[in-house]
Amino acid sequence: MDPVDDLTLVVLTNTSTAGVIGDFPAQVRDAIYGTAAANSN
Repeated sequence: MDPVDDLTLVVLTNTSTAGVIGDFPAQVRDAIYGTAAANSN
């Protein structure tokens, strides 16, 4: 949830770790916010 941007996202994966760590969460973030979000962390 992102209350500032009034955004809610639900992503379902078939593995517990893929949805939390690794490339997948970063790719989802970048798809929603763009690559600038990755550089601000």
